Amino acid sequence: MLSARYPVRSGLRPDFVFLHALRTLGLAALFLLAVVAALGGAPARAAAQGEGEATVAALMEDLAGHTRQAQALLQRAPDTDQTAQLRALRADLAADRDRAVALANDGSLDLRILEAQIKGLGGPPAEGQSEPKSVTEERTRLEATLSRLMRPKLRLQGAQARAAVLVSEIDTRLASLTKQRLLSHDVPPP
Repeated sequence: MLSARYPVRSGLRPDFVFLHALRTLGLAALFLLAVVAALGGAPARAAAQGEGEATVAALMEDLAGHTRQAQALLQRAPDTDQTAQLRALRADLAADRDRAVALANDGSLDLRILEAQIKGLGGPPAEGQSEPKSVTEERTRLEATLSRLMRPKLRLQGAQARAAVLVSEIDTRLASLTKQRLLSHDVPPP
């Protein structure tokens, strides 16, 4: 029995003392979980960033292959036998373009947050004026992080533009081949 081991103080019953101790342990466990989750968040973010970089690299590799195919096909003389290849390649390039846009927009929240933090520091001091060293260091750190995060976005925007131009060129070629095919049939006027 709890009351024999632990004297009852303040008129509390032993079962309430036990429940209070259990609640205290539960809160301590929750606090410990919160600390572990906060510390574990950094590796999770790093892993997610690594996955994002791998996704960008895979897209760039796919686009490079599709670009080579499209350029080789577009450098040949127009031929109606190319239509199926051009349509398939156009679909691949359009998918690459859409993936590039989606990936470029995916990290834009982090970029906007960094830009807002830099803006919150105020503009750099005018020539001949100074600012506290801590502000200068923070601005430099934030700008370096922004620059690092902008690199993949700029690569993705370049990939999107390259894919868009090739899709447009393929569309032009397909329209030309369709027109050529229609005009080659000697259909008498009505």
